[in-house]
Amino acid sequence: MINEKHRYIKNDELNPVDIEFLANNRSFLYGDSVFETMLKLKGTIQLYNHHIARLKKSINLFGLELSNEKEMQLMDELLTIPFEHARIRLTIYRASGGFYKPTSNEAQYLIDAIPLQQDHYVLNTKGLSLISFTQHVKSIQPLSSIKSANAALYVLSANFAKQFDFDEALILNERKRICETSSSNLFILKGKELQTPALSEACLPGIMRNRVIELAQELGIQVIENKLDTSELIDADEIWLSNSIKGVQWVGAWEQKRYFSKQAKKMVQLLNQNIQL
Repeated sequence: MINEKHRYIKNDELNPVDIEFLANNRSFLYGDSVFETMLKLKGTIQLYNHHIARLKKSINLFGLELSNEKEMQLMDELLTIPFEHARIRLTIYRASGGFYKPTSNEAQYLIDAIPLQQDHYVLNTKGLSLISFTQHVKSIQPLSSIKSANAALYVLSANFAKQFDFDEALILNERKRICETSSSNLFILKGKELQTPALSEACLPGIMRNRVIELAQELGIQVIENKLDTSELIDADEIWLSNSIKGVQWVGAWEQKRYFSKQAKKMVQLLNQNIQL
């Protein structure tokens, strides 16, 4: 459960208080930023090294320049957030100046942490409802692998699901194949085979996605990264959604199809057994 009454905000330019960005902030104006959302449990940021490695790839792709001194300062502040359990968002954005053409590639950062009450991953008791979002698709290109502030597709798809009283929206790529959902990577379980869209299908290279792939072997499940269309959902036994904050959630319904959660429960148990301390 999230408690927003006592959140921690730290910026390398401003005081650690509630921040109102200046109107020339490039993340606000152009979505000129990348970010990572991380989960801290029992005093430790889970899968921390994987998040930082992915963030560095995003920084390089965006052409941001983060000095060694500032990187060390950022890491120190990130690892000393004063909450035992928290949802953390680290945003790296280009320094203000210019219009579409920036005057500098210097990287600034913002750490936003919200304390949580839970100290472990919790499987949803009620299966999520999933609806296909077809108004817009995700293009297959290098920027599709980046978590950036330019998140219009995710906002529109999530709002579409909300409008029709669904929990999540299924996002398709430009070839009308399964990509991901509004907030998660997706897995399809059939017997002892777990399929997930390949990274070449424009889905985000999720940190929890990789963790699920690793742990599936302990359940005797074979994982296949593949090109998947929605027909694969029809005869699935289970559908899982994964992200760094919620771990694994199970989908209970897609259109007229209903799903179970037996293996999803085992996966969440494995995640909890492997919490980093």
